[in-house]
Amino acid sequence: GYWAFGADAAGTPVAEVSVPDRWVVCIGSEERGLRAKTRSVVDEWVALEQLETACERYRGLVEAHD
Repeated sequence: GYWAFGADAAGTPVAEVSVPDRWVVCIGSEERGLRAKTRSVVDEWVALEQLETACERYRGLVEAHD
């Protein structure tokens, strides 16, 4: 299976998260966030950075696990 990360401002900063080989990030809408069914399967909550910084970091994570 996959490790499911859920985006939440109150979560662990993404730079401090240990990323497994198989993972997904679930991102909800700004107003309502993730649906209850999706929240129920999240393994760990992470706080995402501003988009420009986050894209660079995620690109590095993906390249490191390819």
